[in-house]
Amino acid sequence: MSAQIIAGLLDDMEESYGACGYLPLYELGWSLRDGAPMTERMKELARQAYDEFTSRHATRVVWTRWPINLDSAWPLEPDEELDFDLDPDQPVDIPLQVVVPAD
Repeated sequence: MSAQIIAGLLDDMEESYGACGYLPLYELGWSLRDGAPMTERMKELARQAYDEFTSRHATRVVWTRWPINLDSAWPLEPDEELDFDLDPDQPVDIPLQVVVPAD
């Protein structure tokens, strides 16, 4: 079951990344939680899909604000945790994490 979930996430990730040239990490959480609260298991599945995706693509994670503007993005620090969820009701000035091509 987990392999199917991860494969589905990877398909979505490839489509989004291919279309936009970047991938907001919250899309993983939103795909998994389907309106329910994010669980530790969902975070584990998101992380596994992220790890597989980044093994296929040279990427890095940056912070940006909504609307996504990569020109004003700044790098994620090496010790910062990945955030696979986003509260749609949070203020738009709270930054979000986005996967982008490595420079």
